[in-house]
Amino acid sequence: MSTTFAYQARDPLGHVTSGTLEVESRDDAISRLKRDGLQVVELEEESSNISLLPRRVKQTDIIYATSQLAVMVDTGITLSVALESIAQHEQNPALKDILLDMRSRVESGEDFSSALARYPRHFDKTFIALIRSSEQTGTLAEMLETVSGYLRSQLE
Repeated sequence: MSTTFAYQARDPLGHVTSGTLEVESRDDAISRLKRDGLQVVELEEESSNISLLPRRVKQTDIIYATSQLAVMVDTGITLSVALESIAQHEQNPALKDILLDMRSRVESGEDFSSALARYPRHFDKTFIALIRSSEQTGTLAEMLETVSGYLRSQLE
């Protein structure tokens, strides 16, 4: 079964191009774009459900929320309170729903990394692995800031 992915990518001259691909998986979409000489900037699965509200979460939204979370956790605010606070100020309804779901899962005892892993379209394996290791070493705030910087550099 094929899936449609919307993408933004840079060509070798640095120009941003966008479009859609119908492929089997996210990895297939990335492979095809690379084969075409494009560097992926953003790749989202298109939903077959038509909604009045945008359901797309941009990489810049993830970066901003991660940065906010890093600052809040670093100042001693609990993870669940920080997630709630960021969600309450979030304009994107899709990201707001994700943040509130993660807050609920964290409050019920689930690890933050496990809550993130439920959203592989928005948080890649590297992001999740880094957060998981920081949970074990007690360095969540520092790792959130590191991940935020890494995502920023990838976006550029």
